[in-house]
Amino acid sequence: SNKSSSGHDLPPPGSAEKEDEAVEERDLPQPLEFKTKPSWTRYVMYGLVLVVAVVVGVVVAIIFTGGGGGSEASQSTTPAPTPALGGSGSLTPASLQALIDQRTGNGAAIDTAGTAQFSAFQWVVTQINLYNNRERLLQRYALATLYHATMGDSWVDSSGWLSDGSECNWKFRSTAPCDSNSNLIELDLNENLLVGDLPPEIGLLTLLDVLNLSNNQLLSAIPTTIGSLQALRIMLLDNNFLRASIPTEVGQLTRLETFSVVKNALSGGLPSEVGRLSSLKELNVDQNNLNGRLPTELGRATSLGALNLGANMFEGTIPTQIGQLVMLEEIVLDAIPFSNTTLPSEVGRLSTLKSLRCNKCSLAGTLPSQLGLLTTLESLLLANNLLVGSIPTEIGRATLLSTIDLSQNFLGGTLPSQIGLLSLLSSIDVSSNRLTGTIPGQLGQITTSEVTFKLGSNLFTGSVPAELCRSRCCANANIVVDAGVGSCPPCTTVNCRR
Repeated sequence: SNKSSSGHDLPPPGSAEKEDEAVEERDLPQPLEFKTKPSWTRYVMYGLVLVVAVVVGVVVAIIFTGGGGGSEASQSTTPAPTPALGGSGSLTPASLQALIDQRTGNGAAIDTAGTAQFSAFQWVVTQINLYNNRERLLQRYALATLYHATMGDSWVDSSGWLSDGSECNWKFRSTAPCDSNSNLIELDLNENLLVGDLPPEIGLLTLLDVLNLSNNQLLSAIPTTIGSLQALRIMLLDNNFLRASIPTEVGQLTRLETFSVVKNALSGGLPSEVGRLSSLKELNVDQNNLNGRLPTELGRATSLGALNLGANMFEGTIPTQIGQLVMLEEIVLDAIPFSNTTLPSEVGRLSTLKSLRCNKCSLAGTLPSQLGLLTTLESLLLANNLLVGSIPTEIGRATLLSTIDLSQNFLGGTLPSQIGLLSLLSSIDVSSNRLTGTIPGQLGQITTSEVTFKLGSNLFTGSVPAELCRSRCCANANIVVDAGVGSCPPCTTVNCRR
C-alpha cells in the first residue's frame, strides 16, 4: 500500500511532479487583458482624410458655379447700381460671350486679337462688378465695339466714352440719349468723323428709337442684325460710303417711320420686305446704285408720305401699285433709267400729293388726264423725258400748282388755255417741245408777284398776247416772258387802264 513508515498515506506516484508544475504555472506572470484603443497614428490618418474631403468639396463647388474667376470671388459687397435693363444674375466673361454670340452670331470675333470686338470685350469684362446686369453690359459692349470699329480716338468729340460712368453721360449729339431707366434710346453721332465699319453689334441696342449716323465715313454693309432693333422709329445713315444691298431684315422694323440712306454706295434691289413697314412715312434712298425693278409690294406701305428713289439704276416701269399710297405728299423719281415707262393713271388717286418729280427718268407715253384730280398738287416736274401727245386740259383743275416744268420732251398740240386758271403759278417751263398754235391770252390772268413763262423752242405762231404783256407791265409784278415769238412792247406804250 501507499503508506509511509510513519503510517501516513503517500501521494500517488507522479503527483509530486504535477504539483511542482502547478506551482510553477501559478508563479508565471499571467497575460494582461485589455480593450483595443486607437493609437496616435490613426488620429492623424482620420485628420488627413477629413482635409482631403473638404478640399475636394471646394473644388467641385467651384467647377459647378462657373470657374472660380477672381471677379466673382472678390466682388464688392457694396450694392451695384440698380439694373434698369433686366437680366441680372451671376455673370462671367464666358457666359457674356455666349450671349453676345447668340444675339449677333459674331462671338468668335471676341477671340481674335486686333478686332474691335476683342478690344471692346476686354474692356467690358472689367465692368462686370460695376454693372452686374447682362442687358446693361450688352449695351456698353455694343457701344464700345462701335467706338473701336470706327476709330473712336479720332472722333470729333468722344468725351466720356469708355469711362466707368454711365454710358448715358457719354458724348452724343442728342441731349437726352437715354430714358429714365438708362436704356439707350437715341444713338446720334451725326457728323462726328466715324471712320470704318458699322459693326453687327449695333443690333444689341434693342431699345433704340433713333439711330443717326449720317455724314460720317462708314464703309461696310448695313448689318443684318439691324432687324433686331424692333423699337426703332428713325434710321438716318445719309452721306456715308455704305455698300452692298439693303438687308431684307429691314422689313422686321414694324415701327420704323423714317428710313434714309441718301448718298451712299448701296447696290442690289429695293427689298420687297419694305412693303411690310406699315408705319413707314419717309423712304429716301436717293443717290445710290440700287437696281432691278421696283417691287410691287411697295404699294403696301400705305403710311408713306414721302418717297424718294431718285438717282439710282432702277429699271422696268413705275408700278401701278403706287396709286395705293394714298398718304403720299412727295414722289421723287429723278434720274432713273426706267425702260420707257409711262406715268400710270393711278397717280390720280393720290389726293394728298403736293410734289411729283420724274425729271430725266425715261418717262414715255402721254400725260394722264387724271393729273387734274390732284387738287393739292403744287409742283409738277417732268422735264427731259420722252413724253408725247398733248398737255391735258384737265391740268387747269390742279389749282394749287405753282411750278410746272415739262421742258425737253416731245409734247405737241396747243398750250391749254386752262393754264390761265392757275392763279398761284410762279413758273411754267414748256420750252424745247413741239407745241403749236398761238400762245393763249388767258396766261395774262396769272398775276402773282413773280412769275416766269418759258415757252421758247416750240412751234408757236403769232406773237406774245397783249394780255400777257399788259400783266407784265401793269400788275406791279416781276413777270418774265421767254416766248420765242417776239417780245412785249415797251411798257411805256401799254395802256394799263383797259
